[in-house]
Amino acid sequence: MLARQRGQVVCLLIFVLLINLFLFPLFSISFQLTPEVRASSFSGEDVLKGAGVALALIVITQTLFRTRDGDSKVEEEHYEERTDRITEAEDREERIDFTASDISKQEVDLLARVVYGEARGEPFEGQVAVAAVVLNRVKSGDFPDKIEEVIYQEGQFIAVEDGQFDLYPGEKSYQAVYQALEGEDPSQGAYYFYNPIKARTLWWLSAREKTVQIGNHIFAK
Repeated sequence: MLARQRGQVVCLLIFVLLINLFLFPLFSISFQLTPEVRASSFSGEDVLKGAGVALALIVITQTLFRTRDGDSKVEEEHYEERTDRITEAEDREERIDFTASDISKQEVDLLARVVYGEARGEPFEGQVAVAAVVLNRVKSGDFPDKIEEVIYQEGQFIAVEDGQFDLYPGEKSYQAVYQALEGEDPSQGAYYFYNPIKARTLWWLSAREKTVQIGNHIFAK
C-alpha cells in the first residue's frame, strides 16, 4: 500500500515537471510572441514528443512501484511466517511449564546441550531418545533426582568431558528436548546409550539389556 502511494506521488511530480517543460513555455510563447514566431518556435511535433515522453515515464514508474509493491507483499508474508514460528516456540515453552512445571529454562538448555553434544549427527528420533535417557535417570532411584546432577555426574556423558557440551545447541536439539518432555521416549525406558564403535566400556555396556538401536546408538537399561 505504501509503495503504491509513493508511485502515485512520483507520477504526479513527473506530470507537474512535464507541464513546466512543455505547457508553460507554450502559454508563454502564445502570449508574448507574434504568430510568426510562435509557429516557428514550438511545433506540433514537439508537443507530441513531450506527450510521448510523459506517457513512457508514467508507465515505467507505475511498473517499477508495482514490482516493489509485490516485493513488499512477499516480505510481509515472510514476516508473518517468522512470527508464526516464534509463536509456536512460545507455545511449546508454555506446554513445558504446564506438563513439567519443575523443569526450568536452564534445565531445558542443559538437556539441549547434551542432545547436541552427544547426538547432533544422529536421526531426530535418536536425539529425542538421548533426552529421554536423561529424564529416565532423573525418575529412577539409581541416579540423581535432578537434571543438572544427572548431566554432570562424573564419567556419564562424553560430551561433558570433551567440551562438546559447551557448544551452542541448534533448534533441532531443543525440539528433541520438547518432545521428550511431552512424554515421547524412543529409547523405550533406557538409562544408557552408546556407540559400539566408540564406547570405552563396551564390555560393561554390552552386558546391559538392550532396548533399541537408533542410528549409531544402542540404548539399554
